[in-house]
Amino acid sequence: EYLLEYPYNCFEQRSSKIIPQILFENTGTISSINNEISLMARFQNDDGGIPFWPEAGYRSSYYVSLRVAHLLYLLKEDGIELENKPNMDKLLFFLNKPDKWSENSNYLMAFRYYLMALYNKNISGARALLSKGDELGHSSYAMLGLAFSAAGDELRSDICLERIKKFIQPGTRTISL
Repeated sequence: EYLLEYPYNCFEQRSSKIIPQILFENTGTISSINNEISLMARFQNDDGGIPFWPEAGYRSSYYVSLRVAHLLYLLKEDGIELENKPNMDKLLFFLNKPDKWSENSNYLMAFRYYLMALYNKNISGARALLSKGDELGHSSYAMLGLAFSAAGDELRSDICLERIKKFIQPGTRTISL
C-alpha cells in the first residue's frame, strides 16, 4: 500500500512505484499503471527522452529514460499492453546518444547495455566498458553481467560474476561490499 501512495511526483519515483506493481501480483491495477505510463508518454520530449519532472520544459534525464525503458520492457514481458505509452523507437534512439555526463558514468552505460540487450540491440561497446576493470565497481559489474547474459554471452557474464565475488567480504553474520 505504501508504494501506491508514494508521495513524490518526479518520474524516477513514479517508476519506482510501478516496477513492484508489475513484479509482484496483486499490488496494483492496470488502470493505475496505465495512468502513470500515459503521463510519461505525454511528457516524452522531442529528443525521445523522459524528463525528471512531469512538467513541460524540462530537459530529458538519461537515468529516468533508462528506468522508463526498463519499465516498458517489464510490462511487455508480462504481456501488459497499454493504451498510451512513450514511443520506444524515439526512447531507444535517445538512449543510444548519451550526453558526456552520462557517458562518463560506468553504471549508466552498463544499465544502457543491459536494456539494449533486452531489446535485442547491439551491445558491442559493452566489451570496452568491461575492459575498465575494477573501476566499474560491483553495481556496474552486475548490470554489465546482466547485459552479457541477456545477449547470450555467458563467458563475459561469468567474468562479471567472478569480479563481483572479489568485492564480497564475508563476516561472521554479514557480508561487506
